[in-house]
Amino acid sequence: MPGVLDAAGASLEYAAQRGYRGESYTIKDLTFWNYFGIGAMRNMGILVGIQDFGADFCVVLDNDCLLHEDTLWRLAERNKDVISPFYLCDKFVPEGDLPPLVSRPCPQQGQALVKMDFVVGSCLMFSRLAVKAIGGQPFSPSHITNIEEYDCRVWRFAGCDTWMDTNVYVDLLRGPTSRRFIETTPPHKTKEQQSPMPGEPGWEEW
Repeated sequence: MPGVLDAAGASLEYAAQRGYRGESYTIKDLTFWNYFGIGAMRNMGILVGIQDFGADFCVVLDNDCLLHEDTLWRLAERNKDVISPFYLCDKFVPEGDLPPLVSRPCPQQGQALVKMDFVVGSCLMFSRLAVKAIGGQPFSPSHITNIEEYDCRVWRFAGCDTWMDTNVYVDLLRGPTSRRFIETTPPHKTKEQQSPMPGEPGWEEW
């Protein structure tokens, strides 16, 4: 979405000025019905970051999540296994409406570090040690409801707690693709944007 890549670049530059060397890369959209493929995309990104770039920390960032300038630096400074920023939803939630459920518990801004039962994967930073402990593929490719709770529980069983730094912010530009229920219609993409389904013309080439 507009501004996301520019904001990520600015946050990388801010971190670089404070001693962190960073690289960014974009993963091709692999999703089709019911957002199937998001886990594979995130795992692929982590694989590139940890193996190809040799990163100490790797961030998965959805294309509807707008970083603030100091987001990456401040998350890295916490040196946690898995950590999320606080999600600001005022850019798309009408005044007076409740924001979407993005975590449990649901802390307020300014509460410092809070241990999470689950948090959505719109912006998550993993340490190299956490990725190794989890087994190299933190996100389940399974198509199940409440997948965020499942993933965070797997990480916890591997000894990697998930945290939220409520003093570090990002803006969500639309509701997160949380699979808390199964949809009966595909994502709203044009035909050109949609990936072919297995068995459809063009699947082998894609």
